[in-house]
Amino acid sequence: MRNDDADESRLRGIAFIQLPAALAGELSGLGLDPAAPIPVETGGDDLPAGPLESVSGLVSHPETNRSGRNYLATYVNERAVTADAIRDGIVGAYGAQLGGDRYPFAVLFLDAPGDAVDVNVHPRKREVRFDDDDAVRRQVDAAVERALLDHGRVEWDGARLCVFLPVRRQG
Repeated sequence: MRNDDADESRLRGIAFIQLPAALAGELSGLGLDPAAPIPVETGGDDLPAGPLESVSGLVSHPETNRSGRNYLATYVNERAVTADAIRDGIVGAYGAQLGGDRYPFAVLFLDAPGDAVDVNVHPRKREVRFDDDDAVRRQVDAAVERALLDHGRVEWDGARLCVFLPVRRQG
């Protein structure tokens, strides 16, 4: 959602868009706040099989998004990293809620055994690969999707994730 009147607030260097007061108040009155970050906290048996031990952090409501990946901050074992598997898992959790050129805000912390992560992909150790990238993608996807579902931001209808926002009726 793009809005020139929106303000940004920052959490660990990641901006979250704040809606104009009138719109934010209207949505909050209905129990919806697209500007509020959604906590992710998943670990152990709550994750599908794979190398990750836990996934935690914050993600944005589907309506709060940007055209670039600059606001996807991911950490593996407390190291700031980029990985296609993580990014694809985050974006995949939103399903059709994001256009092909849109990305949510996210700050995610992943814990994995050291031997499951290859940090020697890039000289600065910023880009990583996992022994099983597909499993990591599924685990991140499941953790973020569960957070979205648990916080009433989206609903699963068996085929896609749906966002329910209020509609002002004329008349």
